[in-house]
Amino acid sequence: SPPRKFYEYPGDYGQEVQQLMDKFKDAFGYELIEFGEAWRTDQIEKLHAVFSELPPTFYKMPGFKGLYRLSRIMVDSGEITGDEIPAATLPPFITIYKSLGKSYQVLVADQDPRVEFYTPLFYEDEKAFKNIVQHEMAHAFDMVHGFPSFSAEWLAIANFRILNIPALDAKPGSDFLYTFLNDAGVDNYAPVSLRHLPTYSRQNLQEDFANSVAAYINYPYFRYSHPARYRFLKEKVFAGKEY
Repeated sequence: SPPRKFYEYPGDYGQEVQQLMDKFKDAFGYELIEFGEAWRTDQIEKLHAVFSELPPTFYKMPGFKGLYRLSRIMVDSGEITGDEIPAATLPPFITIYKSLGKSYQVLVADQDPRVEFYTPLFYEDEKAFKNIVQHEMAHAFDMVHGFPSFSAEWLAIANFRILNIPALDAKPGSDFLYTFLNDAGVDNYAPVSLRHLPTYSRQNLQEDFANSVAAYINYPYFRYSHPARYRFLKEKVFAGKEY
């Protein structure tokens, strides 16, 4: 039999990828950055479709670096781990009570806010893919806009309370960590896709906020099951846009 011919792509694939990247940036204001893993045309098209459902308040956010494509999540030590993790929003932050000014502060690492998408994301089904992307962009919105998830209003809506964590050997007037605890009596969680555990919303205020944003877009009954969350998001996150 004659030798098998090598497959030859009918066109310039690299140029097609770049055109889709440019189209994405023109539409939403963000660079699609390759960081050890190349973007593919089908991945960009899927991402474009999901971003098209987000409100304009999620586009061209000041200080938001872009969307990174990696194979897997990287940890500070440089090791690669978490093969099942589909995406993450960075940089990390810590919560500290400053005794001098008697104020609760959120200290964000000195990095540009960004969202990283890992290879497992692109093997999710369509519903989970959409939910994960919108969930991570909700984290980005939260960070860029000074953490509305930490606001007194969201704290009351989400039924969390503050827990101070001073060191056992701390001197009087020392700074200390703080966190938030959910109300164990609340069992009416923000709805999520099957990709996430129902209890994920009660892990912390930020996860509750991000899941609620995804619920606002994808779950029509959210306005009835969680009316206070819905009103907050409609006014302060979605600029009146409804689905």
